[in-house]
Amino acid sequence: MVAQGMELIAPLDDITVMGFDGLWSKLGSILRLRAALQLRYKTDKPTAFIGIDAPDFNLKLEVKLRGAGVKTVHYVSPTVWAWREYRLKTIKRACDLMLTLFPFEEQYYQKNNIPVTCVGHPLASELSELSSGTDAVALRESLGAGGKLLIAIMPGSRRSEIDRLGGLFVDFVQAAAQRFPNTIFAVPVANQKVGEQLKDLLMNRAPLPLQLIDSSQARNLLITADFAVLASGTAALEAALVATPMIVSYKVSWLAYLFAQMTARVKHVSMPNHLMDVPLVPELLQGEANLKNLLTTVVPYLENADLRHEQSRALSTIAPTLQRDSGKLAALAIQGLLNNEQ
Repeated sequence: MVAQGMELIAPLDDITVMGFDGLWSKLGSILRLRAALQLRYKTDKPTAFIGIDAPDFNLKLEVKLRGAGVKTVHYVSPTVWAWREYRLKTIKRACDLMLTLFPFEEQYYQKNNIPVTCVGHPLASELSELSSGTDAVALRESLGAGGKLLIAIMPGSRRSEIDRLGGLFVDFVQAAAQRFPNTIFAVPVANQKVGEQLKDLLMNRAPLPLQLIDSSQARNLLITADFAVLASGTAALEAALVATPMIVSYKVSWLAYLFAQMTARVKHVSMPNHLMDVPLVPELLQGEANLKNLLTTVVPYLENADLRHEQSRALSTIAPTLQRDSGKLAALAIQGLLNNEQ
């Protein structure tokens, strides 16, 4: 967006927090930035304000701007259908238009009388084009996985995620490698600090068939992997969009977990399970995310190719439902909102 001429007032990292992690250290700067934007856009009103994701930051800003006569659009629905449904009241006050990524979200907002358009998920088209290339095949060969099982290991891209899941996933690799010696494991490294964390976890262990690869190869790894062990989040959706069978595991702080438990409306946390007719992706969350459970759940998939193929076939139905011309649909929806007010 910057390349297209957007003025960057503050970097996204300034308002990005995960649950309660890091909230207090950033709270002051977040509130100051939101107040500055509110003053700026009330004084110099834009044709429309488009808040992209970051609901805890954008929705309250949208409420203020909409009250001042600015048309407001929110792109990427909060997971209000899954937990914290009380936010619907804020959304109704904040948005002239909600743009969703998933069809079931559009239906949810329609039932709650909130103007909405589903524009599909841009990743669906991106990964469809990528999966037809040869880079994934080349990656598999470079990892020495020809004729072997290749398992993608993705504990997350944040340091806090590595702290909570990194050791567990490395323990899994160590145990699985002993049982399945003809297997290669690979983990994409998000950045230098995460790479250092992973190397520290591997330092005092016997050599493992685990290779650290650059994060730019993460999608190619998912395309060519036979199975994925990953943290819940975007990686799970990316795996689903290329029909890679997987298991999802995740841990957060106990405070964040208890809050989620109190406000949750759904049984599953990973997006693929919400996009299939029958949820087939195993989930190991919080206390259930331990080595015994991980091995018990994953080993049958490594032993039985039919199990992997069954999940893969179910996942393959997801991408076609999300492949839309997202940018064009979003632009037309916003144009329609503005035209209706003329």
